[in-house]
Amino acid sequence: MKTLFRLFMGLGIGLAFIMIIMFTLAMMSGHGHGLFTPDFDVSVNGDAVDLGSIFGGLVGLTVTGIVLLVLCVVLPLVLLLAVGLPLLIVGAVLAAVVAVVCGVGAVLGSPLILLALLLIWAIKPKKKTVASGT
Repeated sequence: MKTLFRLFMGLGIGLAFIMIIMFTLAMMSGHGHGLFTPDFDVSVNGDAVDLGSIFGGLVGLTVTGIVLLVLCVVLPLVLLLAVGLPLLIVGAVLAAVVAVVCGVGAVLGSPLILLALLLIWAIKPKKKTVASGT
């Protein structure tokens, strides 16, 4: 998730910088004059489109920026803190309970375990050692 976040943020920031650089180059070289005072008309389905207003573009960029912020920052944080943190807490509590139960069982069962080991040691047959003939 972290790598994907870095990739998307890098691509978004890189594309924004490229867009700013290209827009600046177009304005400096005289090719961007049609953005503010268009000398041509664009018609879609017989209706003239007003290219002089940049309001629609600003709204689109704002919505895109908000969506990018929500998807790349807010969503991972919500998933991490709202899902991952409670699971981590529940897992830690369960691990502590299991450790306590195992510890109590070992303390209460230690005399029996020691007697069983002593009994096994006493019953086990002795190994015969083979004398080496060298």
